[in-house]
Amino acid sequence: MKIEKFDPSTLQMMRGEIQQALDVIKNKYGLSKLQLGNMRYDHDGSSFSSSIDAKIGIDNEAYKKTQIRNAMLLDLPPEILGFKFEHNGGGVKGNFVVKGFNLKKSKYPVICTALDGTHKDQDVNFPEDYIKNLFKK
Repeated sequence: MKIEKFDPSTLQMMRGEIQQALDVIKNKYGLSKLQLGNMRYDHDGSSFSSSIDAKIGIDNEAYKKTQIRNAMLLDLPPEILGFKFEHNGGGVKGNFVVKGFNLKKSKYPVICTALDGTHKDQDVNFPEDYIKNLFKK
């Protein structure tokens, strides 16, 4: 099928195929996320644009080294990276895995990915004391 112009129906038709191609690239390079963002088309339908959200997986050695250093700066044990836990509170419910640390966020520096629940496949930040207490149990 030849596309004559970009409009909501053609973009919807293409979206699945573009995401499948991105999934192949994601798996090839071991990324944790490579996802097509919102697709926008111009007023005459002659072009469209989109963003792509990409994240390095926690299996990447350079990423691990940086995050282990960040954990130590937060006074957390290095083995907390990859720690899985369950959370149910504050509108956030599900199972999470610790994937990294953002030192610029003083209140909620622990970056966790939701494995299921209300925020599935999204990153949610938690306070380090909360995660440290869960890890000790």
